[in-house]
Amino acid sequence: MRLILRWFTPWRLVVVAASLALAWAAMVSALVRVSLFDNAAQALRWAPHDPRALVLAADARLADAVRDGVATPEVATMARESLQQQALNPTALRLLGFAADAAGGDNGPVRLVEELSLRTSRHEFGAHAWLIEDAVRRQDVDAAIRHYDIALRVSQSSWPVLMPKLTEAVGSEAVRKSLAPVIAQQPAWLYGFLEVAERKPGNGAALAQLMMAAGRWPQTPPFKLLQRGLLDSLVAEHQFGLLRRYVRQFPGAGAELFTSPALSDANLDQANGVQAWQSLVTAASGMRPGDTGGMVLFADAGARRTVAQKLLLLRPGSYRLTVTYGAEVTLAGGTVTWSVECLSAAERRAIWQSTPLSPSARSTFAATLAFSSGCDAYVLSASLGEGTGQQSLAVEVGAIGLVPG
Repeated sequence: MRLILRWFTPWRLVVVAASLALAWAAMVSALVRVSLFDNAAQALRWAPHDPRALVLAADARLADAVRDGVATPEVATMARESLQQQALNPTALRLLGFAADAAGGDNGPVRLVEELSLRTSRHEFGAHAWLIEDAVRRQDVDAAIRHYDIALRVSQSSWPVLMPKLTEAVGSEAVRKSLAPVIAQQPAWLYGFLEVAERKPGNGAALAQLMMAAGRWPQTPPFKLLQRGLLDSLVAEHQFGLLRRYVRQFPGAGAELFTSPALSDANLDQANGVQAWQSLVTAASGMRPGDTGGMVLFADAGARRTVAQKLLLLRPGSYRLTVTYGAEVTLAGGTVTWSVECLSAAERRAIWQSTPLSPSARSTFAATLAFSSGCDAYVLSASLGEGTGQQSLAVEVGAIGLVPG
């Protein structure tokens, strides 16, 4: 017993007490860390002055207050206490600004607090979101785009929130002017943004104008696929004049495919969208690649129908069209007709049509065409029809040429 009492010297008692205090502090810190993101209120009960627990609990109360439409004076109090414990606390600064804004404070001081939050940490998404809305209210487009760019760069989790909003804004010429230099830098979020923007119906023209102002379109395969989708959108929106200017500006946009109906592999690849020959497939008609190259036009006997067409971006003038047929020609009294139409935003009108033809195998058809002015684009079409009995019509086309002359 004396040995035990002799062991408990004052110095050893101090060491034991300090060790127990440190152990308790470590346990509380661990409990706070474990429960911090799952239950901020619980973490606050364990450590009522912990700066992280304070801001997370304040954030939760602010969200509830916004949902219920009530005042939140305690949010500012908790944010201030968190700042007293940790001066460089971006979340506390952001919440202090939010609380002042919710209380109807002047936006000028609130703006300064939110900017201070971002100078402490660029990852404070809520501050970016508030400053974007503030810039929109003040019609400061450059400031809004700057915060969009930073938020999208530092946090991929912001993409589902910000990209649809930025997509909506691209319809504004002022936004495109401010956004184009950012796009020209090809930020890491560019692909995700283009993917979202391209899916928005009717957005093709605005997106094309933005990329033309930026002056760059990445030529990696994923971006090339998105570009084909953009070209499809421009055609669907009848933006043929814009399509012509876009293709002329970007070498990777397939200008060579838009100026020739030749039956090359690229011109027959349906994955190339509007750049290639289009098969107007139905249950009874359409176009398919030939066994030895070229294409085969097919249709059931009966009413005439267009089975294939090729969009062309050509200069007005005189052109020589040649069509060379292959070995497979099964018309059974049916005919094939070639035609050219003029396309513009306002109309689609016929400018040339051949007489109905009944070609023989390996024969060649030639005609001189006058492509009139006032057309943004042209479309060369092939139609099959008529015939007798139940026999299907099939015409193999081995080669097509179209040259000035």
